[in-house]
Amino acid sequence: MDQQPPQDAPAPAAPPATGWNQPPAAPATGWVQPTAAAAQGPVTGLAKIGAVVLIVNGILWTLFWGAIVLLGAAAKGSLDSLGAGTALGDSIGGAIAAVGIFFVVIAVLELIVGVASWMGKEWARIGGIVYALLFGGVLLLSGLSALSAGNTTGTNTAGSALIILAFAIAYIYTLVVFAARWRGRAT
Repeated sequence: MDQQPPQDAPAPAAPPATGWNQPPAAPATGWVQPTAAAAQGPVTGLAKIGAVVLIVNGILWTLFWGAIVLLGAAAKGSLDSLGAGTALGDSIGGAIAAVGIFFVVIAVLELIVGVASWMGKEWARIGGIVYALLFGGVLLLSGLSALSAGNTTGTNTAGSALIILAFAIAYIYTLVVFAARWRGRAT
């Protein structure tokens, strides 16, 4: 008798398709809209110049207001030595230092916004617009006021007014560039 080799059991069949199964996704065809991040180009060179304006002004204002904080701390001791009393010296020196600390924080934030806008952060662009609008407007009004005051009183304030106006123009440049020419076109 011939022995037949054992036969393998048949493979189980795939379960029948029901209405609950979804067909595999077909590859996308036709036009696909790119994401917003892919459509944006890099930060423009003009915007990087605006970021440098914020960075330099942030450093300058930090140094200036840091000196005011030190002046306030020194005023506490010097007013005490004049015989004005400990309470008066502490109050005046503390008030000067508190104002200086407030503006140091604002200046450091401006520095951070400048660095982040150099790197292309959208929140930094908005922060740069706010800084440029606020400080550009205040400095523009201050510079124009100093020019007109010098013309009416006969004092020579033109040099300081021009410096203030140069800062104002730099901030206004940053405002315009951050609002209109932040990113280049995607290539």
